[in-house]
Amino acid sequence: MVLTLNNAGVANVDWGMANTSSHWGWEGEGSPLTRQTNDAVANANREAICDATKDDPIGLPSIHAFTADPGITDDSCDEYPFAHAHESGGEKRLTGFDCSQIEPVQVAGGWQVKNVSNVSSSNNCVIGHVPLPENQSVGGSLTAFFRAARVAEEDKFWVAIIAP
Repeated sequence: MVLTLNNAGVANVDWGMANTSSHWGWEGEGSPLTRQTNDAVANANREAICDATKDDPIGLPSIHAFTADPGITDDSCDEYPFAHAHESGGEKRLTGFDCSQIEPVQVAGGWQVKNVSNVSSSNNCVIGHVPLPENQSVGGSLTAFFRAARVAEEDKFWVAIIAP
């Protein structure tokens, strides 16, 4: 799968491949991703990462792994590895609390990442604060790739990020 580095969703994938411990999807550096075709499992994967909550130890209201940032228009939880991959944090029994949480920001000449919370190279998943249309753009590209390349359940695939 080839993605052009032209939005925050792709910048999130790019950072996730380069900065997680397994480098999922990064050919030559990590392991390939494996297609997950079951939509119910993919939704559960997404929920485990993006909707994770836990009780506050001092009795305050529950803490959410992802809370939309009002400073980001249409902020959404963009998880990597993809929910439609067996390497998804949810499928690996992780929650959003186990993921690095970042905000990709476009700057002159490229992308930078703000470290929002829990950023560590030992983490195996990423939550990106990404505007919803850009999150959906990557999801649409993934779906189109699966169809065009006829990627079936358990098929392995790589992700390549190219300059615009």
